[in-house]
Amino acid sequence: MSLATQQSLESHYVMHTFGRSPVEFVEGHGMKLTGDDGREYLDFLAGIGVCSLGHGNPAVLSALEAQAKKLLHVSNYFYIEQRGQVAALLSKLANDDADGARVLADAIAAGDETTAAALGAPAAGEQVWETFFANSGAEANEGSMKLARLYAKRAGNGGNTIVCMRGGFHGRTLETIAATMQDWLQDSFRPLPGGFVACTPNDVDELHAIFKQLGSE
Repeated sequence: MSLATQQSLESHYVMHTFGRSPVEFVEGHGMKLTGDDGREYLDFLAGIGVCSLGHGNPAVLSALEAQAKKLLHVSNYFYIEQRGQVAALLSKLANDDADGARVLADAIAAGDETTAAALGAPAAGEQVWETFFANSGAEANEGSMKLARLYAKRAGNGGNTIVCMRGGFHGRTLETIAATMQDWLQDSFRPLPGGFVACTPNDVDELHAIFKQLGSE
């Protein structure tokens, strides 16, 4: 299907939330993308950060195929073995324990449950990092905002204001747009949720003044 036809279809049937470049990609291998005219491009965006291992990576394709044949998706109300395994690996990596993560990954891959269970359990004094699995950056950012406010509420200090840097971008949900201090992104969606204050990036004095003004807020 030609690019002109694609553009016509999208102009009628797809909500206009993005301004697209007039290029249609039909194939990708490694770091290269191929347009419908056969021209090759280097994918510096890596999709939008989700193709960091490249397009058509054999290991990724094999893992996707094997998992899809076994189990495609279940609700978060139930257990699946990969979730806890990945979270344990991420915790070790967050502790700069690459060797421990590698040994644990090898035990998981080999199906050695005894070793995996022993290595996955936190050692005495080990910092444990919990993972919140999200579908998008906006969801992750909203999760972090909720976590910060929940912590403040439980701590009893009344803090609920989030300081955001001007010029930043945090997502396209209503809450993350409120945290994105750019008028051109916000104007179409006002009134926005409150609880956000703008600060100039790298201006430590302004940041201190905001903290002083807000106090326990």
